[in-house]
Amino acid sequence: LFLSGRTTEAAPFYARALDRISRVDTSYDADRAWVLFQLGNCLRETDIAKAQEAYMKLVSEYPESPWTELAKAHGRLLTWYQKSQPEQTASSSQKM
Repeated sequence: LFLSGRTTEAAPFYARALDRISRVDTSYDADRAWVLFQLGNCLRETDIAKAQEAYMKLVSEYPESPWTELAKAHGRLLTWYQKSQPEQTASSSQKM
């Protein structure tokens, strides 16, 4: 769904994946970091606050992840966008 541009539909699957990743799996940290990144990517056009929450969780929990720097950049971009386009951000969040 994500690759086909259907990010709104993909978001619940990433959220569910966060709950289903097993802590005993050796790839738990890497998988969780990637899923947080993808969840943020899915939400950034429809729910900026939740997207930033996912990115910040990734940054704080997995500072050494290869996805961390991208999450920081996406988070800064969302912050900039909110400041430069407050009327569009407000109107799009009211539609939800």
